[in-house]
Amino acid sequence: MGGFGWYFGEIRIDPNNDNTLYLLSVSLYKSTNGGSSFTAIGNSLHADKHDLKFMNSNTLLLATDGGFYKSTNAGTGWTMKNNLPITQFYEVAYNPWDTTNYYGGAQDNGTNYGSLAGGLNNWLRYYGGDGFRPQFNWQNDQVLYAEWQNGNVVASTNGGGFFNTISQSIVDSDRCSWNTPYLVSKYNPDVLYFGSYRVHKNIDGPIDNWVPISGDLTDGTDNVFHVITTLHQSPISSQLIYAGTSDARVWVTQNDGGSWSLINTGLSNRNISCVLASPDSQSHVFVSQTGYRNNDSLPHIYYSKNYGNSWTSIAGNLPNFAINDIWVQPGSHDSNIVVANDGGVYATHDQGALWERVGNNMPIIPVYDLDYNEGTHRIIAGTFARSIQTMPIDSIFKPVKPPFAEGVTDNSKVISCTVYPNPSSDYFTIESTNTTALSAIIVDMHGSVIRKYNNIAPQQHFSCKDMTAGYYIVSIRTTKGRVNKQLVITH
Repeated sequence: MGGFGWYFGEIRIDPNNDNTLYLLSVSLYKSTNGGSSFTAIGNSLHADKHDLKFMNSNTLLLATDGGFYKSTNAGTGWTMKNNLPITQFYEVAYNPWDTTNYYGGAQDNGTNYGSLAGGLNNWLRYYGGDGFRPQFNWQNDQVLYAEWQNGNVVASTNGGGFFNTISQSIVDSDRCSWNTPYLVSKYNPDVLYFGSYRVHKNIDGPIDNWVPISGDLTDGTDNVFHVITTLHQSPISSQLIYAGTSDARVWVTQNDGGSWSLINTGLSNRNISCVLASPDSQSHVFVSQTGYRNNDSLPHIYYSKNYGNSWTSIAGNLPNFAINDIWVQPGSHDSNIVVANDGGVYATHDQGALWERVGNNMPIIPVYDLDYNEGTHRIIAGTFARSIQTMPIDSIFKPVKPPFAEGVTDNSKVISCTVYPNPSSDYFTIESTNTTALSAIIVDMHGSVIRKYNNIAPQQHFSCKDMTAGYYIVSIRTTKGRVNKQLVITH
């Protein structure tokens, strides 16, 4: 059985001959003498056989981790059926350097990428194993990351041509989750965080140079069911980091790991599937939990306005599906929330008072991960049965716009005007190349104009040291029209 009998070990009996048996395991075996002996007939097929159905004694249908096969000669030969979008994705992302390309880590099928326009079979695999989190350096298009099971993170510095393992020093000593969380900081792309049973930090990007910044955040039980399962760095403060564990613990540090506080009072005694810092308010945070190992399918999702010191359930009318991931729309004051659960994708525009299922063409299937493509303005769902699916965010929520934007044309595709660094803490720069910037205003997410600038140079720096951390819109008036840019201030 290859050690995985608990996962996919099955026996199927020919309905017309009870001496003909098929044993499903890593490979596929057949017996014609009632099980006295078996012969391997599936070594040429993708590993991990999950199900076998009979159309008749000769025509067999086989489901594996690598796809769907058909035999018309009782298993002697097999044909793989393509054009079926049934890949099981654990984690999904998009490439910030080419937002038409989607990336995903798949069950037993590595890490892959492709585009909506490329077709179902034009996806490429750029790393193997069981695939998990794809990550990118947002300042260097040659640096990207992939991950395979149990915390093995790899990095490429030549655009995916060659990868080196960069987490070996951790996985050699620490217990890690099957799907180990790690992240590239939005403040500095050379800073990475990694969660085993403790949190590690790396300031050297694609190099194995990790330093622990926490102690054991689990209950201390030394097995793989007591590990960190989720990490998130606040988009408002680089010092604010949350961690959740498989044994129901949630922790927060407000000084980049200098000290940690346990904040799980009031939560269920269940696996922490997601912890998400609010994009709009520094002290606000969301948590979801799954009770799969406890035979509990209730929707556990909580919201805190005080760094997790107290929690309120916002599950509302969500159906009984375990929640796997959370996304909150910036600028919505934590009202517009999307969750991935074991039955699909659900959304609320009123902070959980009323939830509705998103989309009518997704069957009832598990969705494990969500992301938001800022280039195409689409929610990305990583399903565990129907590949990667996307939906325009404006079909879920009304566009979040400050009042000044009414009637303003989006000229971002024809006007080359950039605002950087983003996020900013001390200063930011407005740079225009194919136009002349005449003036600019900064608007907060309440619609209030807090800054006005006139007579802007082609490349001009502006101080933001006294601005409150948060999300802003920089609306720039140019000789070619007006263009709006998002600016994140952190301190």
